[in-house]
Amino acid sequence: MADGREMQNLKSLREGTKSEKTLILLKKTSGAWRGLVDSEKLKHDIYSDRLISRRLQDVNV
Repeated sequence: MADGREMQNLKSLREGTKSEKTLILLKKTSGAWRGLVDSEKLKHDIYSDRLISRRLQDVNV
């Protein structure tokens, strides 16, 4: 069962504007992935994938 604070948060989510709801949810979830994802490896993989797709486009032209 939810405690008083959780109930208050749920109530404020229902009553708030969309941007207020978004801010509340962002604050609640910020940093939740810390320790689960290696950010440096993620960035490396993203940039590597971008280079590969660009090379394929150049070959197909």
